[in-house]
Amino acid sequence: MISSRDTAQREHLRFVDAVDKHIAPVLRKYGFTCAIAGPYEVEFRSPAVTLRLTHDRLSYEIEARFAQAADPSRTYGLSDLLRLSLGPIRQEQGVFQASSPQGVDKCLRDIGVILTEHGTSILSGDDDAFHQMGQLARVHDEIHTKEIVQEPVRHAAEEAWRVHGYATVVELYGSIEDSLTLVEKKRLAYARQHMLPI
Repeated sequence: MISSRDTAQREHLRFVDAVDKHIAPVLRKYGFTCAIAGPYEVEFRSPAVTLRLTHDRLSYEIEARFAQAADPSRTYGLSDLLRLSLGPIRQEQGVFQASSPQGVDKCLRDIGVILTEHGTSILSGDDDAFHQMGQLARVHDEIHTKEIVQEPVRHAAEEAWRVHGYATVVELYGSIEDSLTLVEKKRLAYARQHMLPI
């Protein structure tokens, strides 16, 4: 539960003011109006799209989430928008965090630039753009999940490789064989050739 003291402390960061200064002018061109305004969340709506900007209470991360009015349950973030516009991006692109008024202002200015330069089709509610953004988000999530699952396997296989535990190397690398790097494939082939018979 957010206390009035917490809210008062956050108001000094001027999140709403920075949103009004840097984001609202961009959105007005697309028929958005402000529906919610508070120190942790500002939401804009147009007939086609909802854009919710949040300033996380604990992490101070500033996030922008888009949803089509026709399907409000599926939301996408700035990273998804940048992937749609730019292709593959660095992990930190589209991630903003600020715990000072100056930092909040800079982050929202940068978000306003992203919306201006890359958000036309999404802010207009273009069905094809939302569909493409959804497909890219799903692919990115699948890759990210795969990396998270495979990282411990890769680490354990590398440890086994160092101590010449070839049977373990074969077992671990074999479980993710379709995703191995060239070096890992060579290690697996070597381990298979040099594995001691059980």
